[in-house]
Amino acid sequence: MQAQNANDPKSRENEQPESVLNIIRKEFFDIGGHDKDDDLRASPFYGLTKSAVLQECRMFNDPNVVMNKPEMCRLLMSKVLYLLVVEGETLTNNEVTDVFFGATKLFQNQDPALRRMTYLFIKEVAEKTSAEEVIIVVSTLLKDLNSENELFRANSLRVLSRILDVSMLAQVERYIKQAIVHKNPRVASSALLCGLYLYSVSPEPIRRWVSEINQSLSYEDEMVQYHGLLLLYAMKQHDRLALNKAPLRQRLPTSPLSLCMLIRYSAQLLRDDGGDSDASREIYDMMVKCLRHSSDMVCFEAARAIVRLPGVRDEDLAPVLSMLRVQLGSSRTCAKFAAMRILNELSVSHPMAIEGCNGDLEALVNDANRSVATLAVSTLLKTVEPGKIDSLLKQIASYLAEIDDEFKVLLVQSLLALTTKYPEQHAAILSFLSSILRGECSETLKATIVSTIISILQHIPESLEACLLHLCECIEDCEYPQIIVRVLHVLAQHGPDAVAPARFIRFIYNRIILEDACVRAAAVEALGQFAGRVPSVRKSVAELLRGCLKDENDEVRERVVLALQGLAAEEPDRALLFARLPLSPAQLHASLQAFQQRPAEALDWEHLPVVAAPVAKKEEKVEAKKEEKPAASAVFSVPAFAAYGPVVRSSVPVLLTEAETEYRVSVVKHVFASHVVLQFDVSNTVDGQVMCDVRMELQLEEGDEAQWSVESVLPCKTIGMNEEASTFVSLAFQPAEPAEADEVEVPEASFSAVMKFVVKDVEEEELDALDAIEGFDEEYEIESFRVEFADFVARPLISDFRGQWEALKAASEAEDQVALSFEDVASAVKGVLEVLGLYAYEGSDRVAMGSTNHTVLMAGKVMGKVLVMARCQIVLSEKYGCVLRIGVRSESEGVVQTIISLLH
Repeated sequence: MQAQNANDPKSRENEQPESVLNIIRKEFFDIGGHDKDDDLRASPFYGLTKSAVLQECRMFNDPNVVMNKPEMCRLLMSKVLYLLVVEGETLTNNEVTDVFFGATKLFQNQDPALRRMTYLFIKEVAEKTSAEEVIIVVSTLLKDLNSENELFRANSLRVLSRILDVSMLAQVERYIKQAIVHKNPRVASSALLCGLYLYSVSPEPIRRWVSEINQSLSYEDEMVQYHGLLLLYAMKQHDRLALNKAPLRQRLPTSPLSLCMLIRYSAQLLRDDGGDSDASREIYDMMVKCLRHSSDMVCFEAARAIVRLPGVRDEDLAPVLSMLRVQLGSSRTCAKFAAMRILNELSVSHPMAIEGCNGDLEALVNDANRSVATLAVSTLLKTVEPGKIDSLLKQIASYLAEIDDEFKVLLVQSLLALTTKYPEQHAAILSFLSSILRGECSETLKATIVSTIISILQHIPESLEACLLHLCECIEDCEYPQIIVRVLHVLAQHGPDAVAPARFIRFIYNRIILEDACVRAAAVEALGQFAGRVPSVRKSVAELLRGCLKDENDEVRERVVLALQGLAAEEPDRALLFARLPLSPAQLHASLQAFQQRPAEALDWEHLPVVAAPVAKKEEKVEAKKEEKPAASAVFSVPAFAAYGPVVRSSVPVLLTEAETEYRVSVVKHVFASHVVLQFDVSNTVDGQVMCDVRMELQLEEGDEAQWSVESVLPCKTIGMNEEASTFVSLAFQPAEPAEADEVEVPEASFSAVMKFVVKDVEEEELDALDAIEGFDEEYEIESFRVEFADFVARPLISDFRGQWEALKAASEAEDQVALSFEDVASAVKGVLEVLGLYAYEGSDRVAMGSTNHTVLMAGKVMGKVLVMARCQIVLSEKYGCVLRIGVRSESEGVVQTIISLLH
């Protein structure tokens, strides 16, 4: 019986140690085909040694073995790869040379499976093989590249990409270019991947393949299109002009993978560009078109890209929401899940925009797929009315145990946002969080719930008792020391301030009895805080602490001694140990740094400078949408402008130099009630040069000096190599007296400017000694610019445009008709908005492609005071060209006339 078991293949296999043998068998064993008895065979890789395998490799030198036994050669080659890839063995230079030369002789056999194994081996050892030896195999690979066997051609290209260097690329380049346009998709795709890899080695020759690569974009095979787009983007990723043209001027690829990558590249362009150019609008239109694609993958990729665009407006999201609502009604669970993921992300940034989807979301709360149902609840919790919160929580509690922890974390994060929005609902939310804690939780989920409860405690003072009790219940059944220590710290910080602090002492003392050293130390620290700050429990807690003096851990004993010594001290000394600091540690550190500027005064709380509490940094997630800083944020940080009051309007940056010049300058105009602050953003693109004392000198045109004057100039100290910084010029203006009390006069002016600075030639290692380096004065003239009417118009808050329009019916009104010199309606809409400085409402700035008749609803507040509204109809006809019909209403007759005059 024992002998029979010993000969049983299954028995022998079970005796082998567990490893990756099954994986290796799938990859290498019997490439020609598998049969149902494969699993019964003993592994050919069991007990391999490098010396034995290298000894067997000598059979590659036997022509009879190579020609007549390809299976044996293939198995032997797989053993070598197993040692290199799986076991991590390394070969010496001589061993690599011997095996490499032996492998080259396998090219004599035309067996496809053996040839593929040979290719695989050459790719693995190519980097360790000298260039002289690699040349030997290049000629063989070139022969395969020109063979009739498409499999040989494709695989030889993949190997060539790993062994070619710059010197050999020139003689092979012609063959690779021909392969890119080959009729066989495997060959074309391999050639493109070869070019993609070679581009990182030698980009210049690859850039000459643009014609062939562009042809691959119209290839019938989807993977060829995809690989062609990857290579084209790699070549042009630093050429913004070419990237702007690429998605627009060529026909959209038919491959869903290619379209997804095109959407990602385009979204990156929009994020970098800010979405203000003509190309940005066309890219956005292309994404909207992709929302109607037959492939769900493309639709969801386009939707996600639009949702994550910086500064995206609610009206821009309308086509995305329409597509997502259709997908929510799909019978396919994966489509519903993908749509819910995007809606859940959108609910954080634009909760008001998805309120129209609440009906669809409520229908999914009881979906059979619990992941979809959880996301639906999580999304609803960000937009739901307070009265529906309890019912939603009860619904999800019924299937809480079936939800993965990943979705429970999303749910908990939604509850935190909901508590901030509706503080009165904190009791129901805390009860729900506690029910999750009582179940099986991962460390990540439990830590997220604890963080949420602590945040509720800090933001809602009346929840103190309930939050602390829930945290106490959490540590009673928690196996994660880090979470327990954090909860004990919170109990020590907030527990003594509770109405009945004694109730928490039992939970803390249990940790001393049951937990390990780090938790016991934290528990002792917490007990000391209770004893020091709550006189009613001081005596009993001191007895508990004395019982810990015999603890086996040094740190625990030392903390006990410190606490007992503090309790035995008089009140002033006891307060030093137990009383709360009036500042947080971060504030105290900043205050002490500020105090060093005047150390002559006494160092006490009264003389410490007051420092604002630092804003906690939010965790940034991978591919999370970056928050766009407001244009006026730069002037808020300058104390000299604090007395100017609120900003009426901040313009978009206007480039005053060519984009390719060595010094790139743009201006942002910040308009205040009686001042205009010009923010000049200067980029230094000159390597080896640092700009110092950068300032702007302005010159007013004749006739503007009466109303305008330069009040102050704030230079920029230094602008390093490839850095950008800002310098400011403050202008005071005095508008002319209006003819009537309700009128407002807007001053306009033209400026010419010269940038003056000191140039210092420095190396990177000399930057620390920049002050000691002599420089030379330099002047750089920039383009002139204007401060005009549009810069003084702020965006008013209008929820009902038509209602507000009717409210201005009794005010001043004018109508006009103007011929415009635009070739299409979209350009006309953009031009009119720029000239007037007004803002479009209800998404009326978006023009359908090919439209010849469009209506725009516009409004603005001049100087932040006088409301002006306009309704424009733009008609394009062959006979009259582009014609604008406009009606303007305002509280000021002068503003109405100014708007009309700007169009002439």
